[in-house]
Amino acid sequence: EQQMIPIVNYKGRKVAFCADLIPSVGHLKIPYIPSYDVRPLITMQEKSFFLDKAIKENYVLFFEHDAYNECCDLKPGEKGINLGAKFKLSDL
Repeated sequence: EQQMIPIVNYKGRKVAFCADLIPSVGHLKIPYIPSYDVRPLITMQEKSFFLDKAIKENYVLFFEHDAYNECCDLKPGEKGINLGAKFKLSDL
């Protein structure tokens, strides 16, 4: 019952289609999950695992549901993972 997150190689980068796991830039922090999630504690575990892998492998995150931000990358911070640069997929 896990969510599938496709990873696509595009112009030398790994692009992760975040779907409903991380629907927008505003949902990057572990506890920020969509209100319609019916298994929030499991989602937070899966999201933590995914974001750790994303930062280690330098993923570009692609957001399906964000009206203002199409993609971003991540950077490590003192209190976890932080938003890096925001950009359009076409800018890669």
